[in-house]
Amino acid sequence: MQEFRLGCAVWSYRGWLGGFYPAGSVARDFLRLYGDRLHAVEGNTTFYSVPSIDTVARWREQTPAEFRFCLKFPRTVTHEGLLTPKLSEAKAFIERVKPLGDR
Repeated sequence: MQEFRLGCAVWSYRGWLGGFYPAGSVARDFLRLYGDRLHAVEGNTTFYSVPSIDTVARWREQTPAEFRFCLKFPRTVTHEGLLTPKLSEAKAFIERVKPLGDR
């Protein structure tokens, strides 16, 4: 059986307040609420900056076990020159998000 997960490119869209997210929801709860409704997310945020260790841990804590992240490599790896000189930076990013495990 094929596995299919539905998700969006972001979870912190304030325009979803009062519809997708209950009115009065606060930003710190958006990922948890998103994970209650969808099964995956494309992590655009990692394109712009590498998350802290605490942030990665919080992402894992706030999502159910079956949730999956599809994180973008930082733009410094993908858009600023050749890839070969950026391999150590790419590996460092992978290590940083490793606590997400199979998510």
